[in-house]
Amino acid sequence: MVKNDPAQESRRDRNKRVKLERIEKAGRQLFAEYGYDNTTTRAIAERADVATGTLFVYFPEKIDLLTHLYRQDLARISERELDALPAGTSIVDACMRIFEALYSFYEHDLGLARSFVKEMMFRDAGQQPEMFNMTMRFLNRLGALIIQAQEAGVVRKDVGPPLAGQLLFAIYYWGLIAWLGSGAVSRSQLSVMTRMSLDLLMKGLSK
Repeated sequence: MVKNDPAQESRRDRNKRVKLERIEKAGRQLFAEYGYDNTTTRAIAERADVATGTLFVYFPEKIDLLTHLYRQDLARISERELDALPAGTSIVDACMRIFEALYSFYEHDLGLARSFVKEMMFRDAGQQPEMFNMTMRFLNRLGALIIQAQEAGVVRKDVGPPLAGQLLFAIYYWGLIAWLGSGAVSRSQLSVMTRMSLDLLMKGLSK
């Protein structure tokens, strides 16, 4: 039996999946049409054709639906870009490819992106365990880039991959906040400053 194969689903599981898909679709549509703040849980439930109580079973708070949708997209984009990296790509070029793809995704709806980043700023792992787990997988894969660079003789052996991966992520996240949060940098400046920061970091990590 193939796990999650629709042909092997029970009626109950199929109904749950269909309801979730309707809620996801309704959330995407309403957030795009009215923005996060102006979208109510009642409107989402009505658009999805489910009871409000049913919506709360899947997503107890509106922010839970927003983070669920963003998590899906962010995981898909980051995994796609990481998997497609040509062998021998430098860490700076690899990170620029990944980060630019993520920045471009956020750019599609700046208002919604600002709501998401603002809501995520001070939520702990216990409140958003799936988002936390996705972030940790992303950090681990960034750390793997450091390990590859160490094996290629580009990065010093005394550099800890987990910490270096966190520094790469910090550059990405700092740029995201500076662009979306404070408006301190434009989208074009974001790309330039991200590369400059990565270059500076790599000078400190290099042999």
